Amino acid sequence: MSSTGHSRAARVTVSAFSLSTLTACTLFPGSANDADLLDQIESGQVTVGSAFTNPGLSILHDDGSVAGLDTDIAEYVINAIADDKGWDRPSIEWRQVPHGQRASMLEHAYVDMIASTYSMNSERADKTAFAGPYLVTHQALLVRDGENTITGLDTLSGRSLCFVTGTTAAGTIKDELPDVVLEEYDNYKACLGALREGHVEAVTTDAAILEGFEAQEPGVFDVVPLEVDGRPLTDEHYGLGLRHHDEETIQAVNDALTQMYDDGSFDRFVSENLQADPDTMRDTPGDTSFLDGP
Repeated sequence: MSSTGHSRAARVTVSAFSLSTLTACTLFPGSANDADLLDQIESGQVTVGSAFTNPGLSILHDDGSVAGLDTDIAEYVINAIADDKGWDRPSIEWRQVPHGQRASMLEHAYVDMIASTYSMNSERADKTAFAGPYLVTHQALLVRDGENTITGLDTLSGRSLCFVTGTTAAGTIKDELPDVVLEEYDNYKACLGALREGHVEAVTTDAAILEGFEAQEPGVFDVVPLEVDGRPLTDEHYGLGLRHHDEETIQAVNDALTQMYDDGSFDRFVSENLQADPDTMRDTPGDTSFLDGP
């Protein structure tokens, strides 16, 4: 993509609301602004939603600033599109969106884009427009440091696992091991607390998320991969959630994501935020053939 040389950095503000017990309809009853992402970028104001609960991926600092791989990628995409179109880079307002309310927050125009470990699958794609994918990861476990009896899928029978509302991890585990005891919590903070206190034996979700928690508290947690016949239990392809299935907008976002790979920005974002190998996380923007799989 070309650049027109607009170097003014995006202005960022944050609206961090706790929405765990509220719905989009009760708190934000039908926004009149139903414009798509391109219109919002051109207008000079874009609102992006994220959970801000995942170290290395999206967190909200006490001073109101945001950080993480997801927030870096969303800001890159928005600015790259503005540069390519010859528009001024817009202000970015960040809003806190729980995992279970991502689709409804988009539908009710509370946000223009979701950048929040949003795994793409066929069920979600029926309700939400996606651009990407921009990252691939795999389902894993987080256990207490020193736990040596949970080493993989074949050691989980009868164990208690925590998962977060709105994530896909529970269904996958239950399909493989019907006798696993699944404990549902509203957020990862609650899951980590339950793990520390011994109320559950492991937390299950994407490895990228769990690696952030492990890095945040060295010596407290360990990540355990989940494999079947030597292959990852799942492939989780992260996408950017959009309000409309508008091909021009989706293509513009995918072009920006491709540019992010080509110019080395993705490798830098992964290294800075996750201390992980970017090669293991690189995906193919625009390739959604996995949605047609079994």
